[in-house]
Amino acid sequence: MTSLSERSSGVLLHVTALPGGEGIGDMGVGARRFVDWLARAGQSWWQVLPCTPTGFGESPYQSPSAYAGNPLMISLRELVAWELLAQHEIDEVFGALNTPVQAPVEAVDFDRVRKDKQRLLRQACERFEVCAPEALRADYRAFCVAPEQFWLNDYARFCVLKQRYSGAAWQDWPEALAQRDSVALDELDEHETQALGHVKLQQFLFVTQWQALRFYAQERGVGFIGDCPIYVATDSADVWAQRDLFDLCSDGKPRVVAGVPPDYFSATGQLWGNPLYLWERMRADGFAWWRSRVRHCASYFDVTRIDHFRGFDAYWEVPGDASDASSGCWQQGPGAALLDALEEEAVQLIAEDLGDLTASVHELRNTYSLPGMRVLQFGFDGGDDNPHAPESIGSDVICYVGTHDNNTTLGWYAELDDERQAQVCEQLDVKSSYELLSALLDLAADSRAPLCVLTMQDLLGLDATARFNTPGTVGGNWSWRMPVNAASDSLAESLLQRTRKGARLYEHKQPISPAIAAETAS
Repeated sequence: MTSLSERSSGVLLHVTALPGGEGIGDMGVGARRFVDWLARAGQSWWQVLPCTPTGFGESPYQSPSAYAGNPLMISLRELVAWELLAQHEIDEVFGALNTPVQAPVEAVDFDRVRKDKQRLLRQACERFEVCAPEALRADYRAFCVAPEQFWLNDYARFCVLKQRYSGAAWQDWPEALAQRDSVALDELDEHETQALGHVKLQQFLFVTQWQALRFYAQERGVGFIGDCPIYVATDSADVWAQRDLFDLCSDGKPRVVAGVPPDYFSATGQLWGNPLYLWERMRADGFAWWRSRVRHCASYFDVTRIDHFRGFDAYWEVPGDASDASSGCWQQGPGAALLDALEEEAVQLIAEDLGDLTASVHELRNTYSLPGMRVLQFGFDGGDDNPHAPESIGSDVICYVGTHDNNTTLGWYAELDDERQAQVCEQLDVKSSYELLSALLDLAADSRAPLCVLTMQDLLGLDATARFNTPGTVGGNWSWRMPVNAASDSLAESLLQRTRKGARLYEHKQPISPAIAAETAS
C-alpha cells in the first residue's frame, strides 16, 4: 500500500451510497466489488465518511457515539453463512431489492431501512449463541472485555434507554439515569441483559465485517481514508457518560455550542449545536479521550481526516440558546498541546483546513507536517492569493475537485451566473459543462498534490440531483446512492488512464477476487 507522501489517487464514496439489495450500502459483496473496481482503476485510496450511527437529520456528523459502528452497514447476506439468518427471511423483507446487481436505483429510506434491518438483526442476535461457530462466539466474548472497548457498555446502555424512553434525549430521562446513579445503572444491567447484549453483538458484527473488508482492500493495494468529526452530538453516549469533559449546564444541556461564522455555505453561519469541550480539563490528563479516539479511528482506517481542524487552533463559540451562528465569537483552542499528544499515537492524519483560516492555523498544520485540503471548486473566486486556485496547489495538501459538502461539479457550474460561467470556461479553455468537468478532473490528477481524491458523482458526470450533503440544511441529505453497475469497466479504464497520465498509478499485486468477478458477471 502506498503512503500519503507518494503520488496516488482515490475516490470519495460513503459506504451507505453503494448499491445493493438491503436498502442501503453495506460491507458485503457490493463493497468488495467496489474495492475490485478501485483496483482495476489504479486507485490507492477509498475515502469514506464517519462510519458511526447517524443522528439528527441522518447525519454521520451528529452520531450518538464517537466509537460505535453503524449497524445499518452490516451486510445481512454475510450472516447467512453463519446460519444467523436464512436467505428467504431477507427476501421476505426486502423483496426484489435483494438482488444486488439488478437492484433499482433509489435513495436510502432511513426509516424503512432502520425498521426492517433492525428486526432481522435482532433475529440474528437471538440465534447467535446457538447457531454461530464456537470460534466466532469466543471472539465475541473477547471483544466485549477487550480494554479498547471501554465505551461499549455505556453505548449499549444508552441505546437501550433511548428505546425505553421513545427516543427522548438523555437529559429528559429520569434523573437517576440521566445522572448515571450507580444503583440505577446496576438495575438496568440486571433487567436488560438481552437488549444490552444485542447492542454489543451488533457492534461485534460490524467490526468483524469491517475488518474483513479492510483486509480485502489492503490485499489489493487499497487503503481507507476515514473521517473523525471534531465534535460529538449533545445527545450521545459520549456526553452522557463523560459530562465532565464538556461545557454543559447543570441540566446537561450545552452552555455554548459549536458552529462556524458566515461563510461560502451560509450567510448566517452554520449552527451545528454540538457541545464544546472543556479543553483545560482534557489537558489535565494529557488529552486521554482524544488519544483513545484517534487510536480507535486508526483501528478502522489507514488515514484519518480530522474534520474542522481549524477548531484545534480557534473555534467558533455560540450561545446555547442562539437561533443561528452569527452571534458567536472565536475562542482559543488547545493548539500544539493536543497535537503533541496525538503525535505520540503515530496515526496518519489529514487536516481538514477549509473555511476562514488564519496564519496560526496554517502554522499549526505545518508544524506537525499534516497534509491539508484544497478544493478546485473554490479556486475561481478571490485574487491571486486564493490557495485553491489550480496553480497555487502545492505538495503539502490533498487535491479535491469537490467534497461531500460540495455540489457535484456539474451542479456547481449550473448554479453560477452567466458571467461566472463564462469566466471559468475561459480560464479553463473549455466550451461546455462536460468539458469543464473533464478539465477539473485532469487538473486534480495533474496537480502537484501527492494525493488527489475525486468524488464518485463527478466521475459519473452527475448533476445536482446526486449531491450528498448541503451544509446548513436538514432533510434530503446523506441519502444518495450510486446507480447499479455505474462503476463500469469503461469508467475504470478511463480513470486508470487519467491516473497513469498524472503519474499516480499504483500497481496492484492481487488479482480481482474470482468469486466477486463471477457474481458481477452473473
